[in-house]
Amino acid sequence: MKRQVIVVGAGPAGSTAAFYLAKAGVDVLLVDKETWPRNKICGDAYLPSLNGIFQEMGIFEEMEREVAAASNKMNMVDPYENLTQYTLDPCWIIPRRIGDDIIRRGALRAGVDFIDNFEVKELIIRRGIVKGVRAWYNNQEISVEADTVIVADGSHSTLSRQLGLFVEDAKLCKYGARGYFDNVEELEPNTVNQIFLPATLPGYEHSPAYIWVNQLYGEEKKACVGICIPEYLFQKLDMSFDEIYEFWVNNTKYGQKFLKNATVINPLTGWRLPGCTSLNKCYAAGAICVGDSINMPEAASHYGITPAMFASRVIGQLLPDILKKGDFSEEAFSVFQGSIDEVIGPDYKFSAFMKEELTGNAERLPDFFTFSKELPNYPHATYNEAVMAYMTQKLGIDLTQALPKLSQ
Repeated sequence: MKRQVIVVGAGPAGSTAAFYLAKAGVDVLLVDKETWPRNKICGDAYLPSLNGIFQEMGIFEEMEREVAAASNKMNMVDPYENLTQYTLDPCWIIPRRIGDDIIRRGALRAGVDFIDNFEVKELIIRRGIVKGVRAWYNNQEISVEADTVIVADGSHSTLSRQLGLFVEDAKLCKYGARGYFDNVEELEPNTVNQIFLPATLPGYEHSPAYIWVNQLYGEEKKACVGICIPEYLFQKLDMSFDEIYEFWVNNTKYGQKFLKNATVINPLTGWRLPGCTSLNKCYAAGAICVGDSINMPEAASHYGITPAMFASRVIGQLLPDILKKGDFSEEAFSVFQGSIDEVIGPDYKFSAFMKEELTGNAERLPDFFTFSKELPNYPHATYNEAVMAYMTQKLGIDLTQALPKLSQ
């Protein structure tokens, strides 16, 4: 069997790349080891910057129908339980099991062939050029050749490791856990609650670690609840997600406010989250890596959907021409590096500044929240607007090359 392009991984990155390639008339096979629809650990947010891609994929209305909350406000609580408020450009909270599957089905409607329960074990490489994949399917080993392979198989990618492209900085890794709860009290409609880990936590050390509580489906007491914590702090605390959650609920004002009487719908489930401050090398001869497989989530919140989908759109725009020319050398594929970085690089720089100068800085964070409350339009400034104002006015940082385009 021979295909023009095989895309390994049907999450937002892989499905978006497959969609744009199919629309350009490319023969695409999309494969995934999971049975779809599948779940993924995440805060379930799709940022408004993605709406243009949703429109192009013909899925905007379907995504909109599945919105569990159209959040336009954010409450941020510092480690000492002080509240600061911001507005949000409305972002959609949609459970990933639903939203990601809508994106996948958008690719299928564009003409993409899809096989799930298809576990790719390794890339076929001849004379240094990727030529296809070897996989297990229906309890049999199968080989499928292709002109190009797009690797979008997630943060535990064995394929990006095979290519020598997986570069991970342990300082940038986080662990995330998410669950769904009922009987969550005092929720504000369409409001995201982001709460830094409390300074009273045993073994506490300041870091950009937080708990989130987001209302679902306008139902007064249902919520998506999660924890995001850097790997080094998670190891230092020597506590499980459940133990951190229980401490927060039992020993803090906001834990008591929201979750003292909560009941579990789906328990907290964890996952390791990659991150980066700049785009790692994403290409090899005959292959491109995208999304979590190449640590694409940004460093501040480790949000990965937006950079992955925008990078995949770039792939869909550039690859058809390479396929026509028939040049699958590493030099030919190097075009992806600069073109993707041009689109998502400014957001990486901005997120890196945000983490280093604000969320990860114990001395500066309280001053930032005070500054936010003194803004003329408080509480109507967006979080990014407040961050940019603080960095330029208080810290004198030139953000000319780091103005966020996608994280709005």
